Formats: sequence, structure tokens, C-alpha cells
Amino acid sequence: MLLGALASLLLAAFPPTASAFAPLLGPVSATPASGGATLKATIYPYGLDTHYRFEYGTTTAYGTSVPVPEGDAGSAAYPTAVQVQATASGLAANTIYHYRLVASNADGPATSADAQFTTTGPMPTVSDEAAVEVSGGFELKGSVNPNGSATSYQFEYGTTTGYGSKIPVPEASIGSGSADVSVAQTVTGLLPSTTYHFRLAARNAGNTAATSDRTFLTPSAPPSAPSAEVNAPQATPSGFKLKGAVNPNSLPTTYHFEFGTTTSYGANLPEPDAPVGSGASAVAVTQEVTGLLPNTTYHYRIAASNSEGPGVSGDEAFTTPPPKPAVVSLPVSEGAEGSTLHGSVNPNGGATAYHFEFGITEAYGQSIPSSDVSVGSGTSSVPVSQLVKGLPPGVPYHYRLVAQNAGGISVGEDQFFMTPPEPEPALGGQRTIASLVPPPLAPPSNAFMARMHAEKGGKVALSVSVPGPGVVAVSGRQIKAVRGDSAGAGVVSLVLKLTAAGKKALKMAQGHKLPVKLTIVFQPIGGGSGTSYKTIVFK
Repeated sequence: MLLGALASLLLAAFPPTASAFAPLLGPVSATPASGGATLKATIYPYGLDTHYRFEYGTTTAYGTSVPVPEGDAGSAAYPTAVQVQATASGLAANTIYHYRLVASNADGPATSADAQFTTTGPMPTVSDEAAVEVSGGFELKGSVNPNGSATSYQFEYGTTTGYGSKIPVPEASIGSGSADVSVAQTVTGLLPSTTYHFRLAARNAGNTAATSDRTFLTPSAPPSAPSAEVNAPQATPSGFKLKGAVNPNSLPTTYHFEFGTTTSYGANLPEPDAPVGSGASAVAVTQEVTGLLPNTTYHYRIAASNSEGPGVSGDEAFTTPPPKPAVVSLPVSEGAEGSTLHGSVNPNGGATAYHFEFGITEAYGQSIPSSDVSVGSGTSSVPVSQLVKGLPPGVPYHYRLVAQNAGGISVGEDQFFMTPPEPEPALGGQRTIASLVPPPLAPPSNAFMARMHAEKGGKVALSVSVPGPGVVAVSGRQIKAVRGDSAGAGVVSLVLKLTAAGKKALKMAQGHKLPVKLTIVFQPIGGGSGTSYKTIVFK
């Protein structure tokens, strides 16, 4: 076989130049079976009529050929290959045979190298008997004749003809004799009042034999002590619902849940015990528990009883969530880099994370950091802070602290701060109303226009034309910050008032005129903002 394969590779690499040669033989193979084998090979006829035969026998003298007369492999030109095969029959079981392929055309013969195969023995013979009820199950019995080949067996059984279960596992060997061998296996753990299918299967090399399907019916289960099992609990708005099932096993049965913070339990729910009937199948049972301690592990199980005795489930446990975190929003601190929001979070024993929300309205709209930051799961307050950069000067902002753990979300009280204003121009250097400084580039929906009405004393009326719904905020160093809401496009009117320091500065200003630089911010609904500046003179 190796020489033939090597020749095929060489010819593929260096194809012949002549028009014809003696046949080239490819690999040979054999598929043995009981009493015979299928022999296969590949032939390259090289364009000449080619015939072939397989020679086989128990020695390298062979002695027998198939097919008779020789088979016709055709005259295909190179590189076309022809697949040929023949069947050797009437062979001795469990015997080594030698074989080879012989092919010839007008340019001569070709013979493959010697190869071998081993025949298999006859398949085993099997028979079975009716199943017999025994203590705890059923005994399955039968006999197997290996018929001279190493053989093993199993009983297959189940509630359908798909079986699904086998015994023994792994298969049991019964040797390679030629006489019947009695076999038996007992199956246990069967369902009551259930029809089961079974059969006996035996196997040797290459062969499997099985009996026809048989059935048996298991008896009804006798009354017995109850059985119980618990399931994972279900959280409710006020506590947890304990869940499980009790099988009365055909006798009047009662039950209760045993419940507590250890496996010693300590409380029975309900009390007295509740009935679950006298059926033969499991009955679902539940019990709601309330008033539980936070962040505490509880254990429970079911204890049931009837006239045959008690039945107890395994243990189940759950842990209540911790209290929601406690949060406090603290005053902002200003620095060269921006505004730092401060607060504190007490995780109250649960893994907790936080963020700040901020914006020019109490709708906030922005969060920092973008992903919540962990503060652990301790039971004491943890100071937290976040630096906010790039806010426009002289603008009022709202902010609050938000934290969350398994117990829920806590929100701190709204806090307010104003970003530092632009530097104030020198008093007396400005005596008339200045025009608006062009706002930075912003989407058209953020564009707005500010106009001033007459000012008198410590007050001035300001109107702002806006393109749609949003919030207008006005601030300055010498005035009290104000804001106004717009439900749509139009004019928002605001009255500006000097602070106490502003009124004092007004009295000191030459000619009783005080220039004040205003920062005006318009934030439309849906995000974005536009900022403008205006200098006005109080009289």
C-alpha cells in the first residue's frame, strides 16, 4: 500500500511523456465482515484497456482471486483514476487474510504490495425473558451466545422504546465461547405505576444483536412518610416568599417552614401546621416572611409529617438586601481648574457606587463621572468629590449626589452654586450701555438676543428673545442671579437687582453710574447652550 501511494505521488509530480504504460496501482483497502470482506483499490489505466483481480488467502501464496473472470478497469488516460472493488466471501471467522491487487494492460502487468485484514466472527445470539419483580425493583434476564468472538452485553430500558438507560455500565464481558451464557441485571429507582420498555443487546467486533422490545409495569407506591423539597425564594415588596413542595405520599399530611438566621432555625411558619391533603404527587407550598433584618442571611426548610412519620427537605438560604446608601450633598469649592462638587456616601453595608448630577436647572442633565465610582461596602460615611471643568463664568448651577446599592437608589438634596464671574472693569471707566459681545458658535437652536429696558436705582429690566423652549439664567458680580423659563419662542423678561455690595458700589461710582458685566446663558430643552455677555449701567 505504501509503495503504491508513493508511486502515485511521484507520477503526480513527474507525469509521463509517453502515451501509455503498464497500469499504475494506488492504495488498496479492505472492509472485513463476518465471513467475508470488501476489497477496494485505485488503478490508472494509462489509456489502454486494463483488467484487474484481487488475490487473497491465509498466506502470501494467496490462492483465490475475485472477480472471476477479471474485472474491466477501462482505458482512461492519465491522470484519470478508476476505483475498483470486489467481495471475498466464504471466509473463516476471526482469521488473518493476505491480499493484493493485480492489473494488466498491453504494456504489462502491475502488482500491489501485500496487505492484510482480519475477518470478524458471527454476531452473537441473544434471547430474553419476562421481567420479574423483586424487592426494590425488577430483574431483567436473558442469555447470550458469543459464537466464538469476544462479546459484551447490556440491558437497555426506559419509559419509551428510545430506552435511554443501560445496565450494567460499562458493558459486561461474557467471553468468546460458543455456548449460551445466562445474564441478569436488577434495575431500581423506578417510578411507581409506570410502564417500562427493555431489551437485551450484545456486541462483538463489528456486530450487534438485540432482542425485541418487552415491557413491564411497576406497582403503585405504598403510603409512606411525606417527602419535601425547597426552592429559591422570591423577593416581595415587603419581604420574601419562601417556596417549596410537599408530597403527602397518599396519607393526610401537614407541614410548616422552619425559618431563622442559622440552620437551627427557631421559628415555624405557619403555626400550627398547615394541611396539604393526602394525594400521591407534590403540592406547591409558599409562606411570606416580613420584618426581616437588612443585609442578613436567613435559612429555611420544610418539615412535613403524616401517620408514617416525618419528612424534611434540605436547607435553603437567602440574604436580604442592605439599606439604601445615605448621601449628603456638600457645598462646592472653587479652584483654578474649576468647580469641585463635594458630598459623602454611607454604603450601609452594601456594595455602593455614586455619581453627581448637575446642570443649570433642577433637571440637571449631566453626570460626572460618566461611570459610577465604587465607595465600597462599609458602614460609615465616605467623602466623595468630583472636579467639573470648563463651565461658563458667572452662571448658576444646580447639583446633587446620587448613590446606589442592592437596597436601592438614594438622592441627595439639591444644592446650588454659581461659577466665578469674569473680572470686573474699573469703576468709572464705563458710562454708557455697551452692545452685546458676540456669543461663541453654537447650534442655531441656541441663538438668542438680549435687550435692556430702563434702569433705575438698584433695579433694571432685561428682556431676552429666545428661539424656543428653554431656561435663561443671568448672573453678574454685582447683581443677584436670576433665571426665567420659556415655554416656546418669544421674549423672557427678567428684573435684575443689585446685591448689597452692588448698591454700595453704585453710591461710590462717579455720577451715580455703575457698569456691571452680565453673563447670559440660554439652555434649550434637549441639551446644548448658548452664552453671551452684556455690560449695563445702573443709575
